[in-house]
Amino acid sequence: RLQTVVSTFVDATHPMDCVLRDPRAGVHHLYTNYRCPLAHVELVNAVTKPFQEACGLDPMVAANTNRRDKPLLFPHYKTSSHTRTLDIAQQVKAMLQALFEHDPTLRPGDVGIVMRRTNDNAIMDQLVPLLQTWFAARDPAPPGTPAAHHVKHLKTKYDTGRVALSWADAAGQCVLVSICGDKGRHHRAVVVLGVTDGCIPLQVTRGKPAELCDWSSLNVALTRSTQYLMVGFAASYPSRYLDDCQRYHETKLETLCHCAWQYDRIEDPLYRAVAEAAHDGCEIPLHSFPRPHYKRL
Repeated sequence: RLQTVVSTFVDATHPMDCVLRDPRAGVHHLYTNYRCPLAHVELVNAVTKPFQEACGLDPMVAANTNRRDKPLLFPHYKTSSHTRTLDIAQQVKAMLQALFEHDPTLRPGDVGIVMRRTNDNAIMDQLVPLLQTWFAARDPAPPGTPAAHHVKHLKTKYDTGRVALSWADAAGQCVLVSICGDKGRHHRAVVVLGVTDGCIPLQVTRGKPAELCDWSSLNVALTRSTQYLMVGFAASYPSRYLDDCQRYHETKLETLCHCAWQYDRIEDPLYRAVAEAAHDGCEIPLHSFPRPHYKRL
């Protein structure tokens, strides 16, 4: 499992501190998830079941028994469409606005927005000023003081070259980061974008040993949240991992998740509001999942 292995407890008393207790071991079996609600773990187990069976892995077990906070699935425009990057950014902003309105305890530093890649990413570039302006309006700086930074785009590639991620620079801010860069981290609210066929999994890895990286990326992305998890995919091409789960798994996605295209069926007012905001942000109709004429790339 790709989750935080070494915790902040230096005396190695936490169950996940097995590396500190036995640093020479080549393999550590970590089947218990200490971060995510049970509802998130159930989705991960359902979507990654073929991978677990192929690799002889046991299903993940959740220490957190929270089943109320089910993941929210929502469609968005294709992340590869440069004409729709602002639309996707505005959709994410509207979802976060609905979430913050219904949970006033949330702060910018509680939010993580992740994609497979974020370097040279137009969606992330659109999100930074949108979210910074909104957060600054919610919590204005005192007169005569500079505005606080509420959003940090963590990336490893700049005009001056490549750099390491600096999480210290992102303290207390909404973080925009790649899935790989978010390994070992957690956030109360996580928005995952681009769980789309051709991205997760990549076209070049399908059916090859390298596809292990795609399964791993999806596992990491879906296990970053401690409370709210929102998973977005291109409406035209949802990831085959989601699609196959819906087609062949005994438990359907509508049972495991809140679905934005069925927002009128969601009873929880918080998730209904977030789902409605997501639904309003994408004009492509999606009345069922998978799509009736699902087309593989």
